[in-house]
Amino acid sequence: MTIGSGLDAQLGLGVETPVGTRATPTIFFRFIDEGIQLSKGRIVSKGIGLGRRMPSLWRDGVQEVKGPLRWEFAPQGIDKVLEWWWGGTPSKSGSGPYTRVFTPGALDGKAMTIQLGRPDADAGAINPFDYFGCHASEWGLSVKAGNEFVVASTTVYGQHEDTSQSLATASVPLGYLPFTALSCSLSLAGSAYEMETIDITGNNGLVTGRHRITGTNPARPRRSREGAQHRKYGGTINGDFLGMTAYNRFVNGTEAALSLVMSDGASAQLTIAGNVRFDGDTPTTKGAGPIKQALPFEFFSSSADATAFTATLVNSDS
Repeated sequence: MTIGSGLDAQLGLGVETPVGTRATPTIFFRFIDEGIQLSKGRIVSKGIGLGRRMPSLWRDGVQEVKGPLRWEFAPQGIDKVLEWWWGGTPSKSGSGPYTRVFTPGALDGKAMTIQLGRPDADAGAINPFDYFGCHASEWGLSVKAGNEFVVASTTVYGQHEDTSQSLATASVPLGYLPFTALSCSLSLAGSAYEMETIDITGNNGLVTGRHRITGTNPARPRRSREGAQHRKYGGTINGDFLGMTAYNRFVNGTEAALSLVMSDGASAQLTIAGNVRFDGDTPTTKGAGPIKQALPFEFFSSSADATAFTATLVNSDS
């Protein structure tokens, strides 16, 4: 007997080969919320006449799958998700713990089957909703000071929904433990920088909505491709106004090295590092309290994508 609420929901991911072919979920983690939905268009006749005041003819149109996922971000079992976000194939070294280095790479073949188990309110069943051909169009990591876990987010774009599959047996990775803000640290230009929050986000610049005329599954879009725009990876640091050094990087157009280290307090950690440009803002006085400083930034490099953005994951996953 199920609980009949979100307490019994589950999320699983499977790596697709090729894109658009269902993969059995093998990656599971606890999640906060989701909003993935099937959108189906309707083709309504514009024909007039015969004294009809109301529309009378319609057919099914094209479909899309899209929506957000949010979960508490742990270093265990996450390497394929990071490939899904950033593309390419990470280099791997070491042996328990292992080190994987991610740089921006090809995303064309990086797609997931997402299975969401949604319990019905009568507590009769956990209903599986499988979504095929899902690419990560956007991604994010949010760190907030206090009693908070690090939160990950992804906006997906996919091809198809299937509710006829069996519900996978969910099992989180061994040692699953999300990062907390208490084990995070930030440095700018090689010096430690205090913050209250940092949000790192990415838009992968995917071309979506690629519908075509075909005899096979004509309602479904083709798989997403790179090239709508350059990828945009960046974010915002928020905290107290700590002096003119950080602000002057914005004013003078000075680029700097950024490094955010997230640790589980043991052997696992994720380091996001790169070269950034700062885009504002001017600190202003909002009453008697401490003046705050927002530092919007964008990963940027004139030499190489890997210089602009590199992520290093250390964990025990073989």
